[in-house]
Amino acid sequence: MTTVPVSFSYSVAPHLDEFSVPRSDFAVSHPELTDFVVGAFIFSRGDNNSAPPRVLLLQRALSDSWGGYWDFPGGSSDATDSTILESLAREVYEETGFHVSRVVELVSVDNWERVTPHRVRNVAKFSFIVEVDEAGTQVGRSSSDEGQKDIVQRATIWEDSVKLAADEHQAYSWATEDEVRESVEGDSGKFQFMGKEGRQGRNVLTAFRKLRELA
Repeated sequence: MTTVPVSFSYSVAPHLDEFSVPRSDFAVSHPELTDFVVGAFIFSRGDNNSAPPRVLLLQRALSDSWGGYWDFPGGSSDATDSTILESLAREVYEETGFHVSRVVELVSVDNWERVTPHRVRNVAKFSFIVEVDEAGTQVGRSSSDEGQKDIVQRATIWEDSVKLAADEHQAYSWATEDEVRESVEGDSGKFQFMGKEGRQGRNVLTAFRKLRELA
């Protein structure tokens, strides 16, 4: 597992302040819930920020639950996280290596029950559009040929610098809205999404719509 920084630095859109309260206070204000999950939609518009937006999707490791299915970065909020949004920043870092710089918009809230031997757990997943520090940058990669001392710096666009957690994900893709829609609404798409009837895929389409509304 990736070593996680002690703290994260990011801004939050003012209308999302309710998610910036201490996690314990947030839990008290939602007594019907036992568990919190977070998700992040990270978008790219290419080098010049003018290309059609693409969203980062992750394919779950075959050894994990929902193995082979696609989702977006995210995971469980831990009791040790100071806020729900810190959970979001932590999960993004652990699963992609990216650093959240701004939490922009709430996209969806999903609720489900998780049955355990001892109780029924009520779960809510809060998914947000986020911006990351790495967006629009080039990342230097060092390499050298066999027997040569000179090190060549090879620049790659930030979209290619995703650092997957191997025990959780096996592949990533930057997908267009059409590609997601074809997978959600058609039979020939390349993404099979997590959730009942591919619910998380429909959330991705909602994120594209929310992104247009923010423009």
